[in-house]
Amino acid sequence: MLKLKKLFTIIIIIVISISGVFAQINKSGSKLLESHFKMPDGIKAGDYIEKTIIVKVLPQFRSICSADKIENPFFKTLYSSIGGNGLVKKFPHTKVPERLVNERGEHLADLSLIYEFNYTANVSLEKTINKFAALQLFEYAEPHYIPHVCYVPNDSALSSQYAL
Repeated sequence: MLKLKKLFTIIIIIVISISGVFAQINKSGSKLLESHFKMPDGIKAGDYIEKTIIVKVLPQFRSICSADKIENPFFKTLYSSIGGNGLVKKFPHTKVPERLVNERGEHLADLSLIYEFNYTANVSLEKTINKFAALQLFEYAEPHYIPHVCYVPNDSALSSQYAL
């Protein structure tokens, strides 16, 4: 009887573990967004634009996307509840790649599904990003980080170099 209980416990643990793995995979087989976005360590207020989010729609939802709309009822409800405005494609003139990989076998980036918007609600950026990630409509949702120069060369003729 004790062996039967141990065997039953092991089977339950295995079933729970397997169901946890499958819960992280959507219908297309890709891993879902982490549900808890946390601002990276060392990022401070001047490193990103407040109340501005960049999202990339999953390819299987391409049909609900246009230049300034994402036609999903859950997205629309959340978007309006936070006072969302200014939804635009980041790269409006970019076309969908004709192939998934190039001649060297490298994956091509699809920039046609990347959107940016801002919001007016008094909700933290992390909390807002997590709400959008929970929709499982996006490949990623993140703040609009501001690029900073990491290195300035000590070349005295730097200012006369037109290409830089």
